[in-house]
Amino acid sequence: MERTIHHLFIARYSPEGRTLPEEYIQAPTWDQIVESILRLDRFQYPYIVLYPSEHEDEGDELSIIGGKGAWTAGGGKWEYTNAEGSDEEIELWESDQGYGCTMKHVMTDLDKVLDLAKQFYICPKHDQLDIG
Repeated sequence: MERTIHHLFIARYSPEGRTLPEEYIQAPTWDQIVESILRLDRFQYPYIVLYPSEHEDEGDELSIIGGKGAWTAGGGKWEYTNAEGSDEEIELWESDQGYGCTMKHVMTDLDKVLDLAKQFYICPKHDQLDIG
């Protein structure tokens, strides 16, 4: 399979919440992406970003934030939305600046998160994602 992701960014924090050097993986394999998603824990590994190009400011990336049974995803002007989700707030990034959102933007099924990431890995275009 042709690789479509230029690099994978992994945010890292110490157990005390101090920022650690980011991890970058050039031309990540699908297995490396899966491993980074499985490692997400909301605190030491709160989010990853898949960049299809070397330019990180183009808005074409896919960020996955969360862990421990709850994740959200977005990039550029696109944001995962679950029409059946509630307005209940949830904290998905618990270290540093943190990040929370409503359950309308949360996936609780790991397989769905992995499927979304796989779709983006194959074709990194937000308008091509099937989130049904």
